[in-house]
Amino acid sequence: MFDGNPVAIANEVHATGLTHSFDFPLYYAITEGLCEDGDLRKVAAALTQDRRYPANHQWITFLDNHDTARVATVCGDKTQAAFSLLMSLRGIPAITWATGQGLKGGREIEARGDMVFEQTELHQFIADRLGERRSITALTDGATEWLTAEPKTLSFARVTANEAVIVSVGGNGKKPAAPPEAAKATWLSLPDSGIQRWLLTPELGTDFSNWAQRLANESTQTKQVRLKSASQSHISGSDPAVGAWNPANAVGPGEAEVALPVGGVVALKSVKRTEDGRPIWSAHPDLFIIVNDVAETDTISVSP
Repeated sequence: MFDGNPVAIANEVHATGLTHSFDFPLYYAITEGLCEDGDLRKVAAALTQDRRYPANHQWITFLDNHDTARVATVCGDKTQAAFSLLMSLRGIPAITWATGQGLKGGREIEARGDMVFEQTELHQFIADRLGERRSITALTDGATEWLTAEPKTLSFARVTANEAVIVSVGGNGKKPAAPPEAAKATWLSLPDSGIQRWLLTPELGTDFSNWAQRLANESTQTKQVRLKSASQSHISGSDPAVGAWNPANAVGPGEAEVALPVGGVVALKSVKRTEDGRPIWSAHPDLFIIVNDVAETDTISVSP
């Protein structure tokens, strides 16, 4: 499904019984959030909706394919960083022909150029990142925890019972704060790959089972959050509790209390409805909230 809305794809997966799907939502989140200098929180918001898919669903992740512009064209000097981010997230990476050779193209004909058979720096870079995925189980099987989520900085952990990887995008080498379960872990810097990454191993005689179990529990939990819009505006956003970007299912107008995913990041935007039912979306950028950071007494205002 050529769709950037993960909830729409998840609904189709449930309806059809698909076991695998191309992850267009993550494709858009990385290319827009990282390469086009947008908002990195789009990545967290997209993956927060993983809980909408059936258990054991498999995502085919990618940065270009035969229907899109080439990643070398879209990402330019951020291409390696984009691949490092992709390879640090869940899913099965798919590499299109000649992507490793830096084939460029913004439109369909040129983007479908012939294969180039030569070894390049990018080809070796992708091979090295795939080699890391084969040797570090946390990169393929780890649960994901968002540690920081800001427009230009994103950090997260991939966690298994025996090891973890912490990743920082745009963090300028500063180590993110580790959760309490990793307070005594040993940190080992992984090779520089355009983003910062560390391999964490638990203290001798311990493991990360409690950390992994907490994330498993949070993946099914929600938290009540109060939202407020202008009197004539409704609120929609990336989570089904606020309509999953369907203005017909937006909440409001005025105040509304919704159940949002614990441990998740949710994008919100106000929308008005004309008398004939047409939506008029706010011109303001999306408002992103980190659900765990919202206090019980908070009311989140969404700009008109």
